[in-house]
Amino acid sequence: MWHGLRGRIGLMLAVTAALIALLAAAAWVRAAALPELANHYEFALPGSAGLPFRVSYAGRHYENTATCAGAGWCRQARANRQTCWSAGELSALGRLPAPRADSIPTLLGASHALLADPVADGRVPTGVVVTNGDDCYVPYTLEGGP
Repeated sequence: MWHGLRGRIGLMLAVTAALIALLAAAAWVRAAALPELANHYEFALPGSAGLPFRVSYAGRHYENTATCAGAGWCRQARANRQTCWSAGELSALGRLPAPRADSIPTLLGASHALLADPVADGRVPTGVVVTNGDDCYVPYTLEGGP
């Protein structure tokens, strides 16, 4: 009788330990690995701070170092820079209205519209804007040069 009880207790301890390890691994993926994957592969994570720091459009890369899909390395830049601009603010700068040119996929969510800055003669836009909710536009600038 005691032998069977000890076996069941040992099995319960092993299952509990496996579940704790699985939860710890899931927490690590969410906290550390997922933001890095989102920044590398240019997809957004759910939430207002989920946009990656780099997006691509028309074969060019655009960046905004104040947004980084929740990775820790951009917290200081995010605190010191405006990340969300209104349509009025970007219109005053000549960046809106802009046509929807592409979209940024979101993990388990709706995609974000990517708007290309107005340009003439098929030139490369020097910036793009990504929508991030109601009247929230996140500007990205061209890496390198035109």
